Amino acid sequence: MEKDIVSTKMRITGLDVFRIFLTMLVFAFHSNIHFQCHYGILDNFVSMGAIAMTGFFMLSGFSMFYVHKYDDMQAIVNVKKFYRKRLIGIIPSYYVIGLFYCIFCGSESVLQNLLLIPMEALGLQSAYPSSFALTHNGGTWFISCLLMCYLLFPFMKGCIEQLGAKSRFLLLGLLSGIILYSPIVVWRFQLGSIYSNPFFRIIEFLIGVILAAHRKDISQIGWLKKILYNRVLIGGEIVVLILSVSLAYDLDIGRGNYMLYSWICFPLFSVMLIGLSGGVKKQNRENKILAYFSNICYAFFLAQLFIWPIMRKIIDVVGIYDNGFKIISSFIFCTVFAVAIHEIIEKPSKKWLNSVC
Repeated sequence: MEKDIVSTKMRITGLDVFRIFLTMLVFAFHSNIHFQCHYGILDNFVSMGAIAMTGFFMLSGFSMFYVHKYDDMQAIVNVKKFYRKRLIGIIPSYYVIGLFYCIFCGSESVLQNLLLIPMEALGLQSAYPSSFALTHNGGTWFISCLLMCYLLFPFMKGCIEQLGAKSRFLLLGLLSGIILYSPIVVWRFQLGSIYSNPFFRIIEFLIGVILAAHRKDISQIGWLKKILYNRVLIGGEIVVLILSVSLAYDLDIGRGNYMLYSWICFPLFSVMLIGLSGGVKKQNRENKILAYFSNICYAFFLAQLFIWPIMRKIIDVVGIYDNGFKIISSFIFCTVFAVAIHEIIEKPSKKWLNSVC
């Protein structure tokens, strides 16, 4: 996903860990459905791996507030700077990878692609119901939702900062209720999926912003801070997440309805975000590798638009269908693709655009 913790002065290492965890869960999910990889006792959990997207949007809101907590978003100069920075971080790779997909992988005709250009170029695809199956939208819908979240972020930040702790808490309760209520209605009345609906992803993003705003209040409550920042408890939250999702899947509760599983993952992701943000550390040699892997998560996700068809051809050529080989080889190839996207597209385009904009 898009690199939100970008400060070179201070970095929340725990959020890097959270981002990488979610990225690996999405990778395992995609490898399961596209490449028939299996993960033993984790198969049920991996089969619902798309729940990670809820965590990603919450993390994006949380980290955006942290990175820009001292910026006055009521000043137009700061708003312009924010938009420029976000667009430079997302758009170049999105455009290049999207173009490659249309040329080499897409099933749409030239005329259809021309008709889709305005929607895709402006990142509006998630606003169009049932566009998930068109061109690369099944893998880039989240970019559309992120762009809408970033568009609203300056307004969100300005409003949240002006609210008192009680008002923020009440708003958090209201938004949480919407997140938990909506998938039940969809499930009960067999409505269309809200998985890629930008409205609900914006709510998840805003919840992340509110949680980040509450972080300072929580850190001042000694006993609560001691509990939430406890590493053993955080590890226990991950175990509970895996066991709960696996059990619900095994009981055939809403299989494939990823948003319904917010009843499990949303509260756990919330406490995990707070807990993992507990230690702010300066970047040093001990976390540079971790930081780099966190920085290529967005590219790692984009690489998966291409990796699965390529991997299917590779194993047919080498004739090795072992499950372990499929997992390891696909992970290596995906990492290589991600590094290439990051080093060849992201970094040079960012450097050039910063020099001309």
